[in-house]
Amino acid sequence: MSQDSLKNYEPTPAEAYYLMQRFATLTLWDAYNLEPSSREFIELSLKEASPHYRIYDRGSCLVATPADLFSHERTLEDALQTARAMAVEVYKRGWGAVELAGFNKMVRAGWVEIQILGHKHGKPLDVLHYEPTAADHKLCQMQEQIQPRLGKTL
Repeated sequence: MSQDSLKNYEPTPAEAYYLMQRFATLTLWDAYNLEPSSREFIELSLKEASPHYRIYDRGSCLVATPADLFSHERTLEDALQTARAMAVEVYKRGWGAVELAGFNKMVRAGWVEIQILGHKHGKPLDVLHYEPTAADHKLCQMQEQIQPRLGKTL
């Protein structure tokens, strides 16, 4: 493909979604912490997170990024597993409210895990600026029935 044709190339929605999934990231913000995120990137080692992701503690937020941006071994399940592990970490830290930003499937997995932990331990966390759908609530109920996986680590 020539440089000129590349400049004028319009990716399809499927191609754009593929790229977002390949380079999926997730940020969980401590919503009531008004301090700017730290300039330091302290790498966390979360037991349940995928080894294909790196998770960084930046004070007022946790950030997950692919460990190897161009790895073909990383799957969607790695992203979801990491999002769930981050939700557990946020819950352990006792953050009162969180905001989630990033790849939509990771955001959804984080929201579901936060709901499950809140129900399981009787201490719900507020998730700001996320409007769950009926399908999200149904997924949450299904996951609560089959999932003793991460909540047990608290």
